[in-house]
Amino acid sequence: MTGKERVAAVFAGELPDRVPLFEAALNPHFVDALGAGDCYVASQALGLDLLTMWPMGPGVSFEEGDEAADEFGRVFRLDPTPRTYGRLYESGRLKSFDDLDVYTQPVNLDVALPAEACRDILARFPDRAMAFVDEGPLELTYGSFGMEPFFLALYENRELVCEVLRRRTERFITLACRAAELGMDYVLLADDSAFKGGSLMSPALFEELIIPHYQAIVDALPIPVCWHSDGFVEDLLPLIIKAGIRSVHSLEPAAGVDLGRVKRNVGDRLVLIGNVCCSTVLTQPDMRLVRADVDRCMQQAKAGGRYILSSCNSLHAGVDVPVGVEMFRYAAEVGRY
Repeated sequence: MTGKERVAAVFAGELPDRVPLFEAALNPHFVDALGAGDCYVASQALGLDLLTMWPMGPGVSFEEGDEAADEFGRVFRLDPTPRTYGRLYESGRLKSFDDLDVYTQPVNLDVALPAEACRDILARFPDRAMAFVDEGPLELTYGSFGMEPFFLALYENRELVCEVLRRRTERFITLACRAAELGMDYVLLADDSAFKGGSLMSPALFEELIIPHYQAIVDALPIPVCWHSDGFVEDLLPLIIKAGIRSVHSLEPAAGVDLGRVKRNVGDRLVLIGNVCCSTVLTQPDMRLVRADVDRCMQQAKAGGRYILSSCNSLHAGVDVPVGVEMFRYAAEVGRY
């Protein structure tokens, strides 16, 4: 089977020839070492079946100093740490209705998802599935405010929070519809909604404030929507299913997520993606421990299909290239049905 066929089989509830492989993001040292600067070539070198395409564009510029804001009012600090993307989130500038138009710019699809460039990438990898990935309405909203001001606004200025969520949802739908029109197979809604040990807000408040936006995204798209969140998300998964989302990514073990329990509880309704620990296992050099964690994930989630192996976040700055290579090499070996 091709990677595209493997992933399609998993989403159809069928058994592929082996467990598909995925990684949401590769830090620059992986891209340089395996792809000579091309993230898609690096993903192919790792044997990934499902690739990702993020919006294109200029990003955050630090030309005027060590601090800069993006189009959403999120403030970043320059980070010179090797292997990183060069920036760290600090705070947000959105404070009132007067700031809404300043920090809600129209989407320029020809910059974010230029048709010719996107189709060229898809044509280069016809045997791989492609997921469009972007930050979701909740993450962009609390990022625009800053975490503490966001939670304060939930109680003191709920109307403003709801309007920001609405605008961020419209933006996501615009981009994701373009991705679907260009031929991408899946959408990954990257919307961190939990801390270690618990969700950012109660499930009841999450259902009231966030789930209607997720339902709007699902209803607008002709391709499956997957949801990414770090943290302990198990209490939110019934709501994710209610919204019509087809898959959950990350499943962070260091946050208390038990892959076997999730498989038993919702594995018949969600495609599970992730759970190889990138906090402890992938940040050390012992390949025996890497292989053991892959074995654990396979034992807990492989049976019956509906599982895609990946790290529980990304191949970040703390993961050495040989470790990531071995994780996927071994997963392809032991993931056969």
